[in-house]
Amino acid sequence: MRRILRALRRDRRGVTAVEYALIAGLVGAVLLVAVGTFGDRVQDLFGAMSDRVEQTRDRIAQSRDGR
Repeated sequence: MRRILRALRRDRRGVTAVEYALIAGLVGAVLLVAVGTFGDRVQDLFGAMSDRVEQTRDRIAQSRDGR
């Protein structure tokens, strides 16, 4: 039994997988916080950009009709 425990203690193959899992969990948590914090602002920004594009499209259409 001691031999198995010593072998497991020396085996470092699973350490990298655990590190990657911790990093992935941390990145996921940061993304959730960022989306929660900035989600409404980003949505408002894209909404404003969409409105500007529509206004520009309408002005171009009106200028073509007025020729």
